Amino acid sequence: MYKSDLYKNIFSQLMLCVTVTLILSCKTVKPVTSIGFTPLINFIVRQDVHLTEEVSYWYYNNETDFRNTFTLTKSSPGLSTVPDFEKERVLAVALKPTKDIFDIKFTKIDVIGNELNVYYTKSASMGTSFLHTPFTIATIPKSGTIDHVNFFNGGTKEKVIEIDIN
Repeated sequence: MYKSDLYKNIFSQLMLCVTVTLILSCKTVKPVTSIGFTPLINFIVRQDVHLTEEVSYWYYNNETDFRNTFTLTKSSPGLSTVPDFEKERVLAVALKPTKDIFDIKFTKIDVIGNELNVYYTKSASMGTSFLHTPFTIATIPKSGTIDHVNFFNGGTKEKVIEIDIN
């Protein structure tokens, strides 16, 4: 009788340990969804916008805020794609004005749960004799579930923007 109770007790404890281990080792895996983006051309940072940070990051969900930062260039405005904020959102990264030439590009944008991850690269080349603002800008499809935008450069998270989805 005693030996049987001992085995039942050991078996119960073993099953409890296995159950706890399984529960702790299980994680909810959020699917990663890559989304397409469309680079916007023939836009520039408005001259009255003063960038003081080394790198500035934006997520626009309305035309007014977007137009307060960016404007169409005077060359070929008819060839520009203008964002449709009913269906799209705009992402942008800009550097502080510099005489150096930088190439800034979005490389990948994906969604994991309620977070939008934006990956970009920047590389410098020779300088110029004039001051300009290097930037990249693109549209993405509208999503009502995004509440954070994470900007990554070279695998390092540089900025998190919280989005009010109301």
